[in-house]
Amino acid sequence: KCITKKILISVNEDLLADIENYAQKLDLNRSASISVLCSIALQTLKSISSFDKFIQVYLEKTDS
Repeated sequence: KCITKKILISVNEDLLADIENYAQKLDLNRSASISVLCSIALQTLKSISSFDKFIQVYLEKTDS
């Protein structure tokens, strides 16, 4: 079961325009597009963090 909650945020006009363009391209409403974009951004950050850890371990192994 997916529980959703509403939030109220303020964004600048340029960012809102980008969000609305993204929503229009994917035929989403504004709220759905913000949710998708946040999810993508968070997954990207997690991936980058994991990759950084991988590189550190690799460098430690190759320096030995």
